[in-house]
Amino acid sequence: MTDPCLVTGDFNDFSTSNEKRSFTGNQNLSLSQDHRRSRKFNKRMSNCKLMDLGCTRPRLTWSNNRKGWANTMVRLDRAMCNTEWRTSFPDRAVCNLPRTYSDHSPMMVFTQGRLKLYTDGSRRVGGDGGFGGLIRDERGTWVCGYYGKLHSGTSLEAELWAVYKGLTIILQK
Repeated sequence: MTDPCLVTGDFNDFSTSNEKRSFTGNQNLSLSQDHRRSRKFNKRMSNCKLMDLGCTRPRLTWSNNRKGWANTMVRLDRAMCNTEWRTSFPDRAVCNLPRTYSDHSPMMVFTQGRLKLYTDGSRRVGGDGGFGGLIRDERGTWVCGYYGKLHSGTSLEAELWAVYKGLTIILQK
């Protein structure tokens, strides 16, 4: 692919053991599994010719929301791009915001004079789901927000509805 490409979101994977903090279970077995998992993720990124844009704090973007030693935190959310995108946006920056109501940290990707879309969707096992998002300008100023409820579907479908609805709004602006 020679067109600029940016991919952001929840990849449900991490690239190094430094991107996971957990105190539960057998640490030796866990480290071995984590190493294999991160190697596979890095290989997929390499095969797609994508590079991680990094981020500012908080570095770990997901939490299981348990207290004390049972808490696990992982960097699952990231922004990745190809060389063409990175060349097109030399002044880019990725900023993770603190978690509030979700188990994931919202992410902001700053480019140059463009609208940015931040989305999230989820579904409880056996329950309803929902999606939402917000749109900001290049300075991070809020432009608009949206949300919706889903009565069926998977978490992935909720995430996709969030992106679809956000892109529909942006195209109308």
